[in-house]
Amino acid sequence: MQGLCGKEDCKGVEVNVLRPACFACGKVHGSSRLVRLPNGRTVGTYSDEYRVYCEAKWVFRKFRTKRTRQLYLAEVANVRGKASYERLWYAMLDIWKAKKDK
Repeated sequence: MQGLCGKEDCKGVEVNVLRPACFACGKVHGSSRLVRLPNGRTVGTYSDEYRVYCEAKWVFRKFRTKRTRQLYLAEVANVRGKASYERLWYAMLDIWKAKKDK
């Protein structure tokens, strides 16, 4: 697709919308796709945001009680830090709100 920027200075720039680049290596993989997250954002399956979303879904499947989820989040905060804890917590909150609204 060309000219997705909508500005004069980027006309003719090739933008690969259907195959987003990998977050880790920067390459475009054949299996990459765009997905819509519960918060309404569209991201690639190789993005860091999608990785956090998948981990949040996994937490809900793996830890059925609120207490076990809280323990897992506390361990994330201890091992990975407060920023990772907050990203995961907000992703879980988005999933919970989307499920609640259905």
